[in-house]
Amino acid sequence: MDKNKDNNNLFKDRRKKVSKYNRFANLVSSVNILIGISMFFLVDSWMPKGETFFDRLHNVVREDIWEFNNIGLFIFLLSFMFFSSSVALLLNILHLKRDGDKINILLIIEFILSWVVIIVYFSL
Repeated sequence: MDKNKDNNNLFKDRRKKVSKYNRFANLVSSVNILIGISMFFLVDSWMPKGETFFDRLHNVVREDIWEFNNIGLFIFLLSFMFFSSSVALLLNILHLKRDGDKINILLIIEFILSWVVIIVYFSL
């Protein structure tokens, strides 16, 4: 009876801590969320300003021109987001060894989103 009990415990995963690869994937996805928010505000600063009440009152004409300043920063953030999410996703997929390990869905979304934005940017 004791031998069967020992054999069941022999193959049971007794590790309690979260894997370092899962922690790394969670950290990268959190940093990429912050990068995505900063890229959103950067693109928002490029947009032309809309006409306001005071513009109409004083006959101020606004042009609908996008000002692409800091485009280098945008490309750097986008490429960093792409490469970091791809490396973290690769490590996350390769180290699914425990029963509780899962693929980080945010990394997949960030990878696909950054890839699509890169394709759109370089196709224009």
